[in-house]
Amino acid sequence: EFVTGVRANAVGDNFDFSVFTRIIGIVCTPFVVYSSEPNTLAFVTDDLRFCSSAVELHDWLTSDT
Repeated sequence: EFVTGVRANAVGDNFDFSVFTRIIGIVCTPFVVYSSEPNTLAFVTDDLRFCSSAVELHDWLTSDT
């Protein structure tokens, strides 16, 4: 619901995401968290899981793929 709201209202009082063509939602933790829950292990996009650590998110954001 949060991501849907951001997509529908890309400009707010203190943010402007209107320049982005793709907005995805993940849960980002400071460190890797063990989980066997299928939803947290699912990929929301290439090489990025729904639940990712800050390092995993950084690596994905700075990758060339």
